[in-house]
Amino acid sequence: MRIVLLLTLLVSTGAAQTVPAERPDAKAIILKSLKAEDLTDSQAVNYTYRSAETIKELDGKGVARTTKNTVHEVLYIGGARFNHLIEKDGKPLTGIDAKNEQDRLDKAVADAAKLTDAERAKRREAEIAKRKKNFEERNNVPNAYDWTFLREEKLNGRDTYVVHASPRKEFNGKNANLLRNLEGDLWIDKATLHWVKVDAHALGNFSIGLFLARVGKDSQIHFETQRINDEVWLPKSVAVRADARLLLFKKLNIEQEAHFSGYKRYSTDSRIVSTEQP
Repeated sequence: MRIVLLLTLLVSTGAAQTVPAERPDAKAIILKSLKAEDLTDSQAVNYTYRSAETIKELDGKGVARTTKNTVHEVLYIGGARFNHLIEKDGKPLTGIDAKNEQDRLDKAVADAAKLTDAERAKRREAEIAKRKKNFEERNNVPNAYDWTFLREEKLNGRDTYVVHASPRKEFNGKNANLLRNLEGDLWIDKATLHWVKVDAHALGNFSIGLFLARVGKDSQIHFETQRINDEVWLPKSVAVRADARLLLFKKLNIEQEAHFSGYKRYSTDSRIVSTEQP
């Protein structure tokens, strides 16, 4: 999932397309969109959701050699994020796996019940700070690219700007190795200025994760968000198809998808008192 998080920094069919007589300033749109994304980061921790992830290792012909599927419920317990595994390879957990996961959840709930309101608030603030830190790299995006306004387009019933990001080879800021090797298009909601969709591809090889993995040229990245409760944009799907080398030796052709659903807003004052299923 780390590969997905890093690649989606650059993060509809038959949609109506128009090019206005006076083209908007593409870089100005991007700068404004970053402020909107910062607000989303603080609101996102108000929601629980379900995450379904599929990872396929492909052979040289693109046929799946291995497939792994997992489904998690992402909860916030005592102000801290908790990933609760509920399915593996298309089946609910059973036996010792189910017991271990339930024990882990029960312990998190029991520990949270002992927290004071101040401690819960501190944990929540830490989650927000962690999320903001994970996306600090976006601040480098405006100066890492030359931006071109392409068109206006209706996407999923909403008006969007479509802009193209072409990497500036002279950029030497943070994550330059990554940003200089990714090119793509961004769909930005006109009303809220949030990123709705990103389609990107790798122009060359680049390393991530302290050089533990190298992503190959022509790897593809697709990222979409969705409007929830008419107040916040949250992830809808992420898809990556990459030619990578793990530890710079093992060659992997990977296809990875994650779908996010079941978003539910919860009260920051609520407490889980039982984890038993009805």
